[in-house]
Amino acid sequence: MHFPVITEEERLLPLYVTGIGHQNPQEKIHRPDGFNDYQWIYCACGEGKITVNHQEFIVTAGQGFYLAPNIAHEYTSIKGPWETYWIMYNGTAIDLIYHQLNLGIFGTINIGSNFSFYTSIYTLLASDITHKIIDSSVILYQLIVQQKDSLQSTLTSKTVSPVDKLQPVIQYMRSHLHEDLSLDQLADTIDVTTYYLCKLFKSAFGLAPIKYLTQLRIQHAKELLLTKASYPVWQIAQSVGYRDTSYFCHVFKQNELLSPTAFRKNHGL
Repeated sequence: MHFPVITEEERLLPLYVTGIGHQNPQEKIHRPDGFNDYQWIYCACGEGKITVNHQEFIVTAGQGFYLAPNIAHEYTSIKGPWETYWIMYNGTAIDLIYHQLNLGIFGTINIGSNFSFYTSIYTLLASDITHKIIDSSVILYQLIVQQKDSLQSTLTSKTVSPVDKLQPVIQYMRSHLHEDLSLDQLADTIDVTTYYLCKLFKSAFGLAPIKYLTQLRIQHAKELLLTKASYPVWQIAQSVGYRDTSYFCHVFKQNELLSPTAFRKNHGL
């Protein structure tokens, strides 16, 4: 087993591995409150039964399963010895990635005899390589995408994901980019407190609501700079909610590393 030391800076990564290991035999696991991290478990030999939300799933050699955090579950051997390899992981973008891939809270997957993703991650994390957390996160992303292609059966969540909960807020932002928007206004859109709104945005996108709003404004400003070539910069600024043109230019340069005028020139305008 290996549990890497993860710095506060590394915890800001979109994905990172929190633990990796091998169980032979795999003991019975019962977690009525779920687990803090995402899990990927591969069955090397034997046969196991997984119970999630009162539904039972069987995995045999060459198969595996993944499981989202905080979901009540248990798994146990039904034909042994049951040998497993497992990876635990998390990240600031993990919820969004699972949502976009439509992976649900649980799924059984066909892996076959080639589980090189596991070997590569374990080798990296056990090494002295400086950027092993970052390097292993790249392989982890490939493993998660592969889950989509090798999916057998899934269990979708009855609860709404943070990304789904925030859709009315994001739509409101897009429709009112030219206005001054407060946290209170945004929270009222889905009838939650500002604290809970910030928590949702952090969980879904790893960003504060105002930072996400800023990104939407800059994105729209870039579109206007290119499609409305006759608009002066001050008019672009006002169109995306900035009354102070100098401040707009400052924020634009912070995000794009060049001024609005230079952005236009780079695109031949």
